[in-house]
Amino acid sequence: MATAESHGKYCGGKLIVKKVIKRGHVASLKISCISTNRARHSYQWSSSPYLPNGKYLINERINHAFLCSGMLPSHYTRFCNGARMGILSVDARDNFFKKYKIFVKEEYEESTNTALLEEIGSYEDLDGIDIITDARHGWRKNAQDTSVVAIGEQTHKVLNCVHVTKADDPVTQRHEKHGTEQVYRELDQKQVSVKVHTHDRNMAINKLVKQSKNGLTTNQNDTWHGVKSVKKAMATVSSGPMYLKERKWSEELHDKVESVATHFHWSIRNSEGDASRLTANLDNIVEHYKGNHKECHSTSRCRTDPNYESKRVIIQSPVAEKLLNSVIKNSIIYKIQTILD
Repeated sequence: MATAESHGKYCGGKLIVKKVIKRGHVASLKISCISTNRARHSYQWSSSPYLPNGKYLINERINHAFLCSGMLPSHYTRFCNGARMGILSVDARDNFFKKYKIFVKEEYEESTNTALLEEIGSYEDLDGIDIITDARHGWRKNAQDTSVVAIGEQTHKVLNCVHVTKADDPVTQRHEKHGTEQVYRELDQKQVSVKVHTHDRNMAINKLVKQSKNGLTTNQNDTWHGVKSVKKAMATVSSGPMYLKERKWSEELHDKVESVATHFHWSIRNSEGDASRLTANLDNIVEHYKGNHKECHSTSRCRTDPNYESKRVIIQSPVAEKLLNSVIKNSIIYKIQTILD
């Protein structure tokens, strides 16, 4: 509009687009006019302003957004082609990334170092810290790369993030172990010891912590994944085909999937690390749903409210009782001895 207005001040000719050149996500237009006096005025106009380094602002912004979004290059290509919004070449993206990663690394190191100091400062004694680790694969099966993240138990801030690819280990299933070993090496270099290590019950990590740390680090499995498996098991015994009713599943359990998970969470929080107390609390779940509240906690509403009526179906079927007992006793939380509060 500014170009047309400026041109209109001294020429009455109509501006037309002679040529369009796509430069990534930018359109570069060659505009000229048709004048009655045969004068020809030409302009070069771009849909994006320039940066001081001579690059187009829009291309740099899209490059920045692409790198921060977590999109795969194939996703970016399909999206741009489908939207017909132009596309940046592979070389342009690679050159931008080489410059970009220098500043990302600086920010990462500053952030993790600060987070580690905050985590150390949150403990009264200085003999170590507690960490929580997990792995995120690039995709579900046979992932090319994996990110293993360690966060502080007190601050819940990222203390370390290790990127593992098939160049480091060709077997995807070993990526989490490889990344966890790197986390420990970097913490050792900073002379920071780990008191408690919590993870999602990866057997390789269980073995790594127990063997390599020689009892100096307590190995713990987080309870969320354990309760998740309980909910999955409850779903199989609370519904199913009619010909298996009252054999493999019972209708009396259909309303107890979420509430049983809640009982598990409560039992863990109130076990205080005592395995016998935990199993007693879990065993009482069946009795609670049978309407027997003798062993329920003294502060529970089923004990304190004389007019208490359960919102759940009372278990009367021996099959339902047996199925619920099997879910509880076969759960990993019932079996393990180390409990995360």
